[in-house]
Amino acid sequence: MDERWALVRSALEDQASGAMHTDPSTKDHTYTHAEAEVLIAATAALLRLLA
Repeated sequence: MDERWALVRSALEDQASGAMHTDPSTKDHTYTHAEAEVLIAATAALLRLLA
């Protein structure tokens, strides 16, 4: 189970850092409102696991 959550956390980190890159394919990326909501909800779910 720990390995599965580690993979989920890693995927979430990758998704959340996409707009911060300066490479040609992501330099103009902006998140939609829905994408931001999903990132917030997924982060909250992972934080609840730590409690």
